[in-house]
Amino acid sequence: MDLVKILDALSSLAYLYGPFFFALLFGLFFTKKAHGYVQTLMKRTKPPAEEYEKRLYGRYFITSMVATLVLTSVSVAWWMYAQMQLHTFQGVIQGVNMAQTIVANENDVYLRTVQRDAGPGGTMQDYHFAIVSAEPFKKGQQFLFDYYPDNGSINERPKAIPLFVTYTGNLSDKYRLIKNESTFILSKEGIND
Repeated sequence: MDLVKILDALSSLAYLYGPFFFALLFGLFFTKKAHGYVQTLMKRTKPPAEEYEKRLYGRYFITSMVATLVLTSVSVAWWMYAQMQLHTFQGVIQGVNMAQTIVANENDVYLRTVQRDAGPGGTMQDYHFAIVSAEPFKKGQQFLFDYYPDNGSINERPKAIPLFVTYTGNLSDKYRLIKNESTFILSKEGIND
């Protein structure tokens, strides 16, 4: 595994786990290193360890342990605070035809339709959505919407087509509806700002 992949993995873990990652890293690396220094110093016979060296490395070891305990306490407090927070992901599905409808299919998904002018004599609608969760979202997590390409008729109920919005790690995303072979999908390409 090359250095870039290791750094990328570590930065992802640091972003995901916050202070807990740093407490763990500090505890595993610095405290282990300090312990190794103290052990090496105590085993040294030529020249034997002097008192000031023992005190110095002893303080270094104790300081690293105290710092690890403080960081661990901060990370636990941060985790408790984060558990009380609501997490939101918002987005918009742009340029949906007025005869088409999108409906939220899951709890804690909120939709708002906004009509806008699409040129001479045309009107389009944008579906703004907000998804609220007590737990953090995970990259790749999908949310289901039902898409109705037409209104149907009095005697015939329209058939819903499933649409999936995938969480990419952004706080908000924009999508557009495109036909893909025999179905419809949401794409982030060709988005209007």
